[in-house]
Amino acid sequence: MRLIRKSSTAIRSASPIACCATASLVWSGLKELGVRPGDTVGMMDWDTHRFLEAFFAIPMMGAILQTVNVHLSPEQIIYTIEHSGATTLLRPS
Repeated sequence: MRLIRKSSTAIRSASPIACCATASLVWSGLKELGVRPGDTVGMMDWDTHRFLEAFFAIPMMGAILQTVNVHLSPEQIIYTIEHSGATTLLRPS
C-alpha cells in the first residue's frame, strides 16, 4: 500500500470552480502514482478542503473512495483499511 502525505500547504479552494480545478490536480497526481479505475483509495482526513477535493477527484477517475473515520481507535482504523482493499492511503501530514 502506498502512503501519501498531503502537505498542509495544499491549494485551498475558494470557489466551486477552484475546487474542481484542484480536484483535477489531485486526479492527475493519483494517476501518476499508478491509481487506476477500480482501485480503492483510502482517505484519512478531517472535513477540510483537501477532503472535499479528493471526494470529487477519486470517483471522477473511476477509483473507489474509502473514507476512514479518524475518530475510531487505531485498531479499528487498521481493521477498516485492511479490509477495504485500499491500495493507496491519503492522510494529512
